[in-house]
Amino acid sequence: MQKIEDRITSVKDMIGGSNRQYIKPSPERLDFFKKELNENQEAIDYLKIERGLAEDTIKYFSLGYDKERNAIVIPIFKNKELINLRYRLVAPTGKQSKYIQEKDAEVWIYHEQGIDTGLKKSAVLVVEGEFDCMSAWQAGIKNVVSPASGKDSYGVWLELVEAIPEVYIAYDNDKAGKEASGKFAERIGIEKCKEVAYPEGIKDANEFFKTKIKSDFIELIKSARPFYTRKYNDLFDIVNLLREDSEEKLELDILPDVKLTPDHLTSMAGATNAGKTMYALNITKRLAEKGIPTLVLPYERGIQTVGARFIQILLERTEEEMKVMNAEGWEKMIRKVANTPVYFSLPKKDDFAELVIRAKRILGVKAVVIDHLDYMIRGGSGTEESAIRTTLHEIKALAIEHQIMMFVVTHTRRVHQAGSEGHKKPTLHDIRGSTAIEQDSETVVMLDKVSDNELEVDIQKNKGKMTKKIYVVDYTTGVIGNAIDRALSLDDF
Repeated sequence: MQKIEDRITSVKDMIGGSNRQYIKPSPERLDFFKKELNENQEAIDYLKIERGLAEDTIKYFSLGYDKERNAIVIPIFKNKELINLRYRLVAPTGKQSKYIQEKDAEVWIYHEQGIDTGLKKSAVLVVEGEFDCMSAWQAGIKNVVSPASGKDSYGVWLELVEAIPEVYIAYDNDKAGKEASGKFAERIGIEKCKEVAYPEGIKDANEFFKTKIKSDFIELIKSARPFYTRKYNDLFDIVNLLREDSEEKLELDILPDVKLTPDHLTSMAGATNAGKTMYALNITKRLAEKGIPTLVLPYERGIQTVGARFIQILLERTEEEMKVMNAEGWEKMIRKVANTPVYFSLPKKDDFAELVIRAKRILGVKAVVIDHLDYMIRGGSGTEESAIRTTLHEIKALAIEHQIMMFVVTHTRRVHQAGSEGHKKPTLHDIRGSTAIEQDSETVVMLDKVSDNELEVDIQKNKGKMTKKIYVVDYTTGVIGNAIDRALSLDDF
């Protein structure tokens, strides 16, 4: 199976190109920290007494000590090459974070060798922290790994776990750990994951192995329960789920009075040159600003063209300004936006569902923007109307099953031009495949270019209010600004 990073382009790839590289700490620096550890009794006592680690374990994981930070140095290796250094402060004060890491270094799985052993044993143990991983390894469990920078640091390394049929997750024994373990199981396939529960009073693997041995942990493995048993199955559970679901629905300023749910399908339509792609990319920017990883499928214009336009919107720069930006300016902008959680891909229609599901698992994608539907279905069998209906049903089913917001750009059926009766505004019924779009979409947005600096956003289907607003637009940068606070005239209807 082709790796997902070979099929998906990130903003970092787009803006940095092949010249954008991670910063790698030097092996000599690690050697220095290892020497410092041998000369600092306080750090050695922290590892051996507080963490319960043996000398062989300390050497195997190449641990060191940073005197300036008063921190244990934890090296991260990828393909046996040093790529990052993590620091665990021995005595953090106040609001200091216990863990920090090198700036601009690559984030990767901890103890990658555990994957190789896991492939041989057909099972892998995933624990929450690096010291948990060291303790399990020391006890004799060699097929053990830890998320790179804590329980929420997932990335393309998840593909390494895909080939392992059984995954045992033993995160911290608290509410946060249990919630995180469930989310991790969903990312790699809930059907093959089992939850390992520590005895009451035991916080994590590091604490467990201070007083227990491998055979004790094997008993926990034997009693591990499948994650799918967490699913509710009676009315009592459903009522509790609804009662606990107090999180507000997602709202975006350029989607007036729309409350987005995790499986929301929004269709966006308008005549040619109405600004549909620009609007979709502004939606993408706002999702990214809220920390929602978004996958853009630019079927009409391709990754290079749409990606460049998105970067313009992201940086609020005109095409001319981008061309004359010097190296220092580019480096500054790269640092600012390189980690924006937006990805681009162009899968064939038959590969669409598989790519989206993998993007959710590996990259945490929660929203997909399809630009646009008409090009996605082009070349298929049957009539255009039937192809739109079938494809939209598939998109909606994917949104519901995998809890992914879908934003679909499409064309109107007719061309609206100024004529004897003036400019005719598009309506929902002018959309190609309008019956299917009206039926499957929670929200339908009609877009109309009012002037050279104004875009009308007309919500013509919604679970809430049907709202119409005009927004200020800078078409040179593609940035959609604030709504214009003025009364609509009769010509607007």
